[in-house]
Amino acid sequence: AQEGVFDNMREIPLYPENIGVITSEQGAVLHDVQSAINRRFPISNILLYPSIVQGDSASKNLVKQIQKANKDNISNVILIVRGGGSFFDLMPFNDETLIRAISNSRIPVVTGIGHEPDITLADYASDSNQETPTAAAIKAVPDSQTLKQDLLHIDNSMDKAMQNIISLIKNKVKNIDIIIKTKNPINIIKSLHNSFSENQFYLNKSINNKVNTQQNILN
Repeated sequence: AQEGVFDNMREIPLYPENIGVITSEQGAVLHDVQSAINRRFPISNILLYPSIVQGDSASKNLVKQIQKANKDNISNVILIVRGGGSFFDLMPFNDETLIRAISNSRIPVVTGIGHEPDITLADYASDSNQETPTAAAIKAVPDSQTLKQDLLHIDNSMDKAMQNIISLIKNKVKNIDIIIKTKNPINIIKSLHNSFSENQFYLNKSINNKVNTQQNILN
């Protein structure tokens, strides 16, 4: 604890594309994790890193798979999970080498070891510890149904906002149309045209008169 091994604060991604699962290939745990992920966020890929999770060589095997997952650098989050067991069954998850491997992982780690009362040093070293393997799987992914509802709400909000904007523009266009009809620009143009023609006539007449006057003077 003084070394900061239990102070991990790596951020668990909101929408993991690839999930590395370190657990035994045998038993119901892997099936439970797969079912939970496929139910909640089926677009995630599950990458299995098989390991024994009980016995003298379990911790060494777990460390090897953590290191492999980090070397592969494909997973966005790592789940370390196993089902319930006795205090001695869970002892590999208190191994110092394993604890340091979890702490040193570049990829965020979520643990789901044993059942609700069970707690190991691996849980303290992880970025999130959950009471069961299924809970760990649920923690790792968002609920796609909730996301769909959120997207639907956003879609409806955007549609409503666009309708409001369109309504405002329609009102502006309507007001401008009223102004145009009130001002009657065609009549204004006709009036200006008539005024221009009249001014042109008098200007020509004035020039002709001036020319005639100067011609008379010259004569």
